[in-house]
Order: sequence, then C-alpha cells, then structure tokens
Amino acid sequence: MLLVGHSYGGVVISGAAGELANAAGLVFVTAFAPEQGESLTGIVEQFPATLMGPALRQTVVRAEHGDKVVELSIDRSQFPAVFAADVPAPAAEVMAVSQRPIALAGFTEAAGEPAWRVLPSWYLVAADDQAIHVDAQRFMAQRAGSHIAETAGSHAVMVSQPTAVADVILTAARTLR
Repeated sequence: MLLVGHSYGGVVISGAAGELANAAGLVFVTAFAPEQGESLTGIVEQFPATLMGPALRQTVVRAEHGDKVVELSIDRSQFPAVFAADVPAPAAEVMAVSQRPIALAGFTEAAGEPAWRVLPSWYLVAADDQAIHVDAQRFMAQRAGSHIAETAGSHAVMVSQPTAVADVILTAARTLR
C-alpha cells in the first residue's frame, strides 16, 4: 500500500504506516515529515516566515467531552495568497469557504516514530508554497531520504499542478511493484 499525504497529512501517513503491515511507501505532497518528538510548529520556526502565520485565525470550540480546544483556519480573504495563489480565483474562493479547520494541538504535539525511517518515500516540493516554506520542504525531504521532485506551485499544488502530483505518485507506485 502506498500512502499519500498533503500538508499535515504527511504526519498522518507517516504515523499510520507504522501501524499497517502492508504499507510499502510514502508520498509527501508539500507535506510535513517530522522527526520523532518534533512538532510542526518546531519545523516552521526553523525557516523564514511564510504568509501562513499571519493569516491563521483561532476559534475556540467544544470538543467531544466538553473540553475547549483551539482550532485554526486560514482567513478567507488571505486564503488565495497563502494557499492557492496559482489556482483560478473562483476555485480558490470555494476552497477558502470550504476549508476544514485543524486543531492547534496538531501543530504543537510531538510526532511519533516516522515511517520514513523504514519505508521508501517520495516528496513533491512546491517552489511557490506560502504555507510551508520551500526550504522546510527540501529539508524534510532530504532528511527523510525521499526521492525528491520539484515543481512550481502553491500549497494547493494538487489543484494547480495535478500532472506533477500524479507523476510522483505513479513513479512511487511503479517503483514499489
């Protein structure tokens, strides 16, 4: 099984792969690939700022058991520049209003043992990303020993550069056959 993750989905696939006996490889698409014990905030703070930080908005919501948790979303007016600068305006607007928030804890909690230590990985770097700095992407990809591809594109590279994304996934799938 090949697992593919975008943005914080990189943490999800790397953690899930360790629990799946049939996981064969990982594809990170402009994604976080943290080391064990590292937080996403810790990664972000090591590199030049992007447009993401100032565009994040916090909302306090009640969790399942009544606890209050903080969720983050991107300010709708800033969403296109931060997340989808190379996506047609109508599509970027739809993305802005339909975005799903992420729990602040997702950025501050320490990551577990990364599956990229034991599985082959591929990483697509989006050179124009304003959510995860391009140097952070390159650093994580190199540290993970990933096969690295790079393309122009925003954080929404799967929308703006679908062929580049598909090429990386297909290369990984063919390699793992």
